[in-house]
Amino acid sequence: MKGYIEEGGLAVCTYDLSGTPQKLVRDDTKRHVTVATKKGKAPLLTVVDKGVMAQFTCKSPAKFWGGLATLVAGIAIGALLIASGPVGWFIAGALAASAAFGIVAVVRAHHVCNSALEISPDWTFPHDKTIIDKHKAILYNQSLLNCKQGGVLIASANPPSANELAKKIAVNNNREISAHYISQLAIGVLTGYTGGKTALLQAMNTSLTVGVYSYGESRTDLSAEKGAGLSAILAGFKGWSYDKYAVLIPGSMANKTLKDMFKEWTGGLGLAAIGIGIDYASNKFEEHFADENNDIRKEILSQENNASVDKIYSTIY
Repeated sequence: MKGYIEEGGLAVCTYDLSGTPQKLVRDDTKRHVTVATKKGKAPLLTVVDKGVMAQFTCKSPAKFWGGLATLVAGIAIGALLIASGPVGWFIAGALAASAAFGIVAVVRAHHVCNSALEISPDWTFPHDKTIIDKHKAILYNQSLLNCKQGGVLIASANPPSANELAKKIAVNNNREISAHYISQLAIGVLTGYTGGKTALLQAMNTSLTVGVYSYGESRTDLSAEKGAGLSAILAGFKGWSYDKYAVLIPGSMANKTLKDMFKEWTGGLGLAAIGIGIDYASNKFEEHFADENNDIRKEILSQENNASVDKIYSTIY
């Protein structure tokens, strides 16, 4: 039987990186708390109670901003391999931007949770017949809280089980973002290496790459195949190496033979193809770990517990 969730009940989040379940808390701004299973016990929670006592470490901002940081750092490394003249200033700027994105990743991962839950929809799959303070009661191993960041919170009445499953989820999430970071670093190196030998070309190339990254990561519906297709669009531009911007750089085409141009074009396209392969493989790994967490979520929902849903008592808090 699924039991009523009390304040202090443990919840796991499918986007958590820390591996620690967090205690659910009531929202005093939305209702008066008057009901518990026994006098003196913790109050029961409802669909509008969406806070946690300590925030989860969220995968969503850690993955996006951390991936952006490693991508830009990779671009700087790639540019360093062909650096000359003003490109050094571009590299310095890219490394500074990478550090800034890394800081944002850490800060947002640790502080986004409660603010995101506050604006998320109410709990789904509540107890349809039990109304507490004008709101439906929520149940262990049944009710779900879908966070705006993409994670799903599920409460478990069994603390040892909650701790075990939270650790499994965190392992998968950390493996997923590790694969993401490695792939973005590699793609960044290839991007910087084929980005051109002037600061302007590198800046234009980086802007295009970051734009494609931001769009792709904001689309949660993209499969590995679609993600690789998006990378292919970028590769189409990058395949021309820096000659695609030749009209913007006076004299850049001087003394270039058709053979030189073809060599640069095929070289750039070859490296872009490698980037697509890395992106595709990484997306497949990331999908695999996300699927494993979906299986863990189903495991939690299939659990039963002995908490009663038959008796509740009015208590003034």
